Amino acid sequence: MMESFAVGVTTGTIHDIETLMQHRFKLWSEVSTRGADEILARIPAYTEWLRAGIEKGCVTPFIARSQGTVAGSGCVWIRDVEPKLGLSRFEEGYLMAMYTEQHFRRQGVASAILQAAIAYLRERGVERMTLHSSDFGRPLYEKFGFGDTTEMRLNLK
Repeated sequence: MMESFAVGVTTGTIHDIETLMQHRFKLWSEVSTRGADEILARIPAYTEWLRAGIEKGCVTPFIARSQGTVAGSGCVWIRDVEPKLGLSRFEEGYLMAMYTEQHFRRQGVASAILQAAIAYLRERGVERMTLHSSDFGRPLYEKFGFGDTTEMRLNLK
């Protein structure tokens, strides 16, 4: 029988960087084929980028807690985009770095973070949210109405 947890989500701050970095490392370790050394080597650059984004106000972290314990986190990056059909503004929200601690998985943590992120973007008039999903996260995002796009990628290095 699974335990049930009451989950609260708050907007994070620069003071949550350590938690966000721990979650980013765990996320990359679980979904990437890259080795731990390569992942660790990227953490300082990611930390610097995240700190700058939070300070500029274009990246907003969300921290989920249950009974005072951090259960998960995620971030929204409001980024500039080219003029697109269907958008009246030249920006979109990008959901990134979603991570739920293993003990809290399948308890609504990611859903709570996603709901908070969607509400946050709607309050700011952002009209579209995009993300890249792991196979594990795909059912959650589909439940919220996310659909596949035609994005493709070419690694140039």
